[in-house]
Amino acid sequence: MHKLFLLTHKYIDLSIKVSIYIALLGHGALEESAILA
Repeated sequence: MHKLFLLTHKYIDLSIKVSIYIALLGHGALEESAILA
């Protein structure tokens, strides 16, 4: 049970980091396309 909790916590932490990374990446891409346009 405890192991499952740790695994879930790691997965949530990872998904938060991934979504932040994607958001930053998307924001950067938008800014770049605005500069190029």
